[in-house]
Amino acid sequence: MRRLSTAIAAILLIALALPSVADAVAVTRTYPVGHEPFGVAVDPTDGRVYVANSNTTDPLGNGRVSVVEPVSGSVTSLATSGVADFVSVDGAARRMYSSNANRTLDIFDLVSGARINTLAVGGLAMALDAPGQRLYVAGARDVAVIDTATGALLATIAAPAGESWFSVAVDPALRRVYIADTTPGTAGVVVLDDMTRGRVTKLMLPVSPRYAMAVDTVTHRLYVAGFDQNVGYGGSRLLAFDGASLSQNGALSVPGFPSGLVLDHAANRLYETDLTGSLRVIDASTLQVVSSVPLPWNAAMAELHPDAKLYVAAQSADLLAAIDRSENTAPVVDSVRISPDPPFTNDTVAASVTAHDADGDPLTFSYRWYRNGTRLSASSPTLDLSVAGNGDRGDRIEVIVVASDGKATSAEGLTSTWVVTVANSAPTLSASLSDTTPDKHDVLVATATASDADRDALLYTYTWRINGFVRQTTTGTASASSSFDLRRASAKVGDRVTVDAAVSDGTARASASAGATVTPAGR
Repeated sequence: MRRLSTAIAAILLIALALPSVADAVAVTRTYPVGHEPFGVAVDPTDGRVYVANSNTTDPLGNGRVSVVEPVSGSVTSLATSGVADFVSVDGAARRMYSSNANRTLDIFDLVSGARINTLAVGGLAMALDAPGQRLYVAGARDVAVIDTATGALLATIAAPAGESWFSVAVDPALRRVYIADTTPGTAGVVVLDDMTRGRVTKLMLPVSPRYAMAVDTVTHRLYVAGFDQNVGYGGSRLLAFDGASLSQNGALSVPGFPSGLVLDHAANRLYETDLTGSLRVIDASTLQVVSSVPLPWNAAMAELHPDAKLYVAAQSADLLAAIDRSENTAPVVDSVRISPDPPFTNDTVAASVTAHDADGDPLTFSYRWYRNGTRLSASSPTLDLSVAGNGDRGDRIEVIVVASDGKATSAEGLTSTWVVTVANSAPTLSASLSDTTPDKHDVLVATATASDADRDALLYTYTWRINGFVRQTTTGTASASSSFDLRRASAKVGDRVTVDAAVSDGTARASASAGATVTPAGR
C-alpha cells in the first residue's frame, strides 16, 4: 500500500540481519501485475486470482485489480472506483469486492466482470462470512456490514474515539467478529458479537496488528501478528487466542513486519507473509516455525489456491508469485571420509560422502576445504596437496560436505566433517662413487643424491668399509659428499671398498650403498 511504501526501505535494512531457516517451499512462477500489489483473493470456482494494485491509477483516477489466470498465464484487469488496496471473493455468489483507498467498496459480478455497485464505505481489509451472507469491511473509523445477497449496506459499526480499525476476521460459529485496532499504546483486537454488533471485550496486545489476522473456524483459534511500536520490527510477535475463553494460548517471535496470515487447517499450517521479504511456515498447533523462506521482494498478502499453491503479492516487484507449499525434508549426510588417511605431502586427497533424502530427491554436494582452520579456495571433491598452501607435513586438513536437494540443505555436524593430518614423507636417496675401479693411491668421493617432499633440512651419514670392515664414519653432516683416501686406509689391490650413505629429515631415514674394487696402479 502506498502509505507503507516509505517504511519499506528501512524494513529491508532490518531484514538483512534476521536469521532464516533452510527453505522448505519455493517460488515456482510469477505473473506481472500492477504497481505495488497488496491484497489477494482466489476464486475457488475457476481458479482465477484477483490482485489489488495499491498504487495504480488511470488518468481518470480509477484503480485496477489484476485478474490472473494461473494455468494460461493471462493477466487482465478490472477498473475500480479508487485505488484498490484489498480484495475478497465470494465464489458461490460469484461476487468480487474491492476495498479502495478513497473509502469506497466496489462490487463486481464475476460472470460478466461488470462493476455492479459502489458503496461509500471501507478502504481497508475485509472478512467474508459466506454462509451468513455478510461481508465486514474495515474503514479505520468504522467497520461496515454488507449483505452479500443484495449488496446493501446493513450497518456501520463506529470505532470509539481514539481507536483505528484496520482489518477484520470472523468466526461464524462463535458469533465473533475480530477487529484489529492499531491505536498506539492501546493496540489490540476488539471482539464484537455479530448478532448484536455489541462490543464483547478488547484483547490488549503487546504488538500493533494490521492485516495479519486469521481464524480457524474448526478449532476456533484466533491468530494475530503485529510489530512492537516501542521496540520496532525486531519485537514483532504472533499470538494465538482461544475463541471460546478469549485467553491467550500461544506466542511466537516473528521479527519483521507481518503483512498477512493465511491458515491451512487441513495441513495445520500458518503462512505468515512479511514486508521485510520472507515467508514463514508455522505449525498452527505448536506455533513453531517449520521453515522460513527468504524472498527477493516485499511479501504483502497471500491466499491459498485449489492448485495447492500459495499466491503472494510481491509488493516491491509488481508481481504475483505462486509458491509451492509442499513441505520438503532436508537431506542428511551420513558420513564423510578423506582418503588416503593419512595423506602425505604432494598427495591428492579425495572426499567421499554418503547421504540420503527422505523424499527421494536427487542430491548435489558442496565441499569446503580447510587447512589448519583456514578456508581454502578449493570446492571440488578433491584437494591437491602439491599446490602451494594447500597442505604440508603436520597440517590439519578438514573437509565439510553439505548436501542439497534443491530446496533445503543438510545440517552441518559431526557426520558431515572429516579431518586428517598430513604425515611426514620420508626422503629418497641414491649414492654413487667417483670411480668404481680406483688404484690403491686414489681418493674416492661418494656423492649422495637426496630429495624430500616436505622440503625438510637433511643430514647425511657415511660409513666406509674395506672388505666389510669399517674404516671411516662421518655422522650428521649437511654435506652431500664424502671423501675416502685409499692410500691412508692401506688399501691393497683386489680389496672391495664400499660406502653406505644414509639421510634423515629428522623423522624418517633413507639409505643407499655404492662399491668399488681396488685395481693395480697404472691400469
